[in-house]
Amino acid sequence: MTADDIADGVVSLLNALTTTLAFEAFNPQTPRLEREAADLAVQVYGFGEDEEKVSRGAVAIDFLVNVLVTRDLDDGTTRQTMTAFVKELKAALRFSSVGRAVWQSTETVTYWAAEHRDEQNQFTSLFRLRYRDIE
Repeated sequence: MTADDIADGVVSLLNALTTTLAFEAFNPQTPRLEREAADLAVQVYGFGEDEEKVSRGAVAIDFLVNVLVTRDLDDGTTRQTMTAFVKELKAALRFSSVGRAVWQSTETVTYWAAEHRDEQNQFTSLFRLRYRDIE
């Protein structure tokens, strides 16, 4: 199992949700900060893997997965609406599992990027999920 496998599982979990805003999560070939359309984008992609010995014969593998949420703010959507949506996604993923890997934590990397709002009128938020499997 790899971080990208976990990302694919998270995409499935997110796409099964009913949320306040309609979206379709995807695992991009190359993540992009700039939006090509005004639509809401939820990109989910593998970021890395950490391994740690937990006993003589067991290793904990942490899979790190980024969730990048972007949307143009031209249509009247506010930063407050989007940050509430991101919180909704985070809450829905708590205590989830992908295969044998179990959610451990969520790190907010960028709550919202002020420079993207100012320069591109775009909301951008990035959070990182940590899933753990023991081998």
